[in-house]
Amino acid sequence: MYILRNATTALSLAFALFSGLSIAQDTGIDVDDKGFLTGKKVAIVYYSHSGETYSSTGEYPNLKHGNTELVAENIKKNVKDATLFKLEIVGKYPEKYDEMTQYVKEQQEKQVLPELKCIPDVSEYDIIFVGTPVWWGQMSLPVASFLQKANLAGKIVIPFITHEGSGESGIGEAMQRASECQKVMPALVIKGSEASESEDVIKKFIDTLKE
Repeated sequence: MYILRNATTALSLAFALFSGLSIAQDTGIDVDDKGFLTGKKVAIVYYSHSGETYSSTGEYPNLKHGNTELVAENIKKNVKDATLFKLEIVGKYPEKYDEMTQYVKEQQEKQVLPELKCIPDVSEYDIIFVGTPVWWGQMSLPVASFLQKANLAGKIVIPFITHEGSGESGIGEAMQRASECQKVMPALVIKGSEASESEDVIKKFIDTLKE
């Protein structure tokens, strides 16, 4: 689900929150045996909206798995032993695109965050990939909740962002301001319609990571 208009990024930073996730873990392919991630514990935390979404083709496909989730899974394939944390809200967002965009806009204007089922404990991890779709020029509300609530002191955050035309939208800087992390790396930015075929792009991105 992508919302393409720009809004004040600072709205997402002032939210107070609740928080949650579901966890999946398996063995991936280690393509970083001599790179930035070597010897570090890696978590992948993301929110992904399924249901009706916008495509740059002008169509509104109904997705069983959101685009950000597809990117998260492809990151997992490229990072051995990383742990996936999927943020989930209590209740659910509207599935219809128009209803969803209007609802999110209202929540952003009111500075209201969703309650999340639980929050991932990332205390044992060194590097946190944080994934979000772009909603009205901002990170998604569940991800804003996670960043406000989680203890990311000393952590390195690597944003990954899915969009359908709005690009990075300053979300990397917003994540830095919204959290207490040590550093936010340059973002991996992928068009939603290309998410299912993003594995090679992700591999190249990981290979370019440096301290």
